[in-house]
Formats: sequence, C-alpha cells, structure tokens
Amino acid sequence: MLRTDGAISTLPIDPLRCARCLGEEKRRFRWLGKLAPGLMTHYWRQEGRNVNYFTQRRDDLTQLLAATDLAIAPSRFLRDFYIQAGMTARRMEFLRQGHKFGHLPRHTLIKTPAGRLRIGYLGQLAPLKGVHVLIDAVRSLPSLPVDLFLYGDSQLHSAYSAKLQSQADGDERIHLMGQYERRQLTSILCNLDVTVVPSLWYENSPNVILEAFAHDTPVIAANFGGMAELVEDESNGLHFAVGNASDLARQLQRLVEDSTLLPRLTEGAVKTSTPTVAEEMTKILALYQSLL
Repeated sequence: MLRTDGAISTLPIDPLRCARCLGEEKRRFRWLGKLAPGLMTHYWRQEGRNVNYFTQRRDDLTQLLAATDLAIAPSRFLRDFYIQAGMTARRMEFLRQGHKFGHLPRHTLIKTPAGRLRIGYLGQLAPLKGVHVLIDAVRSLPSLPVDLFLYGDSQLHSAYSAKLQSQADGDERIHLMGQYERRQLTSILCNLDVTVVPSLWYENSPNVILEAFAHDTPVIAANFGGMAELVEDESNGLHFAVGNASDLARQLQRLVEDSTLLPRLTEGAVKTSTPTVAEEMTKILALYQSLL
C-alpha cells in the first residue's frame, strides 16, 4: 500500500490506480505522469491489461476469503483494513505474534547508565523504513546531547545506505553500526534508552516494537498503521507525524529536556505485555479447536 511516488495508498482499492502505480515503476512512465497527469490517466484507462489484472486479483481474493472459515491477522489494524476493503472471511480474528525471548529475567534488562540520551534504530536500511527522517531529526538539533545508533545491513540497499552515510557525515553523534545478529539484541537494547520506528508505510505488527517492549525500552513511532496500534502515545512511547522530521525532533527534544518523561515511558514499556511464541501457539490451537 505504498505508491511508486512514495505516497501512502488508501482504500478503496482502485485497479486503475494500482495499474498506474505499477507502470510508473518505470522511469519513462513516471516522467510522463508528472508532465501530463491527465493524459496518462487516460492512457492507463485505455491500456486495460494491468487494470484487468488488478480487478481480477481483487475479485479472486474477495471470493477466496469469503469461502474461508477463519482468517488470523497479527494486528487489529490489518484485520480492520481487510474488513474495510470488503475482503472478509466468515470469521476474522486478531492474534498478535509471539516473540522468542520468553520471559526475560529482570536482572538482564537493567540499562547501562549514560549521560546522554541513546536513541536506536534496528531493522532494514531501506527507503520505506524512513531512516533518513530519523537522521534529519537528529541533525536538526545539533546541540542536543544524544547519540543515535543505526543497526542494519548496509548491503541490502547499498545505494540508500550510502545516502544515509553521507547524510550522517560530520555529525559525531550518529553511528552506523552495521548488521546485527539476533543473539546480540538483548545487549544492544540494554544500551539504548529509546528506539525509533520511523516507517513511511503502514507496517503491520512490527517485531522490533515487540522486542523493544520485551526489553523494557519505550518506542517513538510514526502515528499510523500497525505502529500506532502497538505504541500507546505518552504511555509506553511517543507518536510523531509520519515522515515529519521536525515533529520527531520535537519528541526527541522533550525526552532530553523533561527529566520525568523517559522514566515514565520506560515504566509504561515495562508494564506492556508482549506474548511469547508458546502463548501464541496456545491461542492458535484454541482457535483451531473452536473450528472443529
């Protein structure tokens, strides 16, 4: 649901819009779409192959789900999105995915103290993840006593990673840490005060948010989709306007200037329940049993 031009796609699903978006993955169509948008809308309407494909795809999915006894979605957002799109199974259930850490002993979650706010990003270094927005936010506050640690594989989207490196150059507070392994996650999060999820698309039920809460770490997230569902604003984290570096900078500044805010959000993260894999399996088995 992210368009070629970077805009978020919304309901209802429009096969013509989908066809045009797919076509504009090619530069020549993108260029023509900017120069003559009305003409290109007419072109895509007349060029029926892709429009027909998306119409058929929508209809097939609708029929398939209508014949399904149970559909399970890992977020309320996704379940409701399908319902709003008119694609519903006979029964639509929400069930959050479990994490693999089990119930971590409290002594393993003690934060290493630091004199500066330690901000982390963990995940893909990809344009749709909005990492550049986070760097922009930090750079817009040059005197703020923070450190930003970016964890992710720079080889998957090497051109974008190179842009991030160039964007961070000259600011000694920004550290590109490279790829990390899952076994390192606890030690990484124990050295972070807050994590940021600045994605530019809806997301669904991001593991990185569940992992942060499992390690008593509050999260700053874009204010829509599956992110906003998981992060309760002013309780276990903060929201900011999606794609808005200035609004994200405002929230980072609050964390530094208000000495009560980070402890309060950390307490909220501690109280946030995150399911384990075993708990998820128990609930899935109960759903299967209810169908039988």
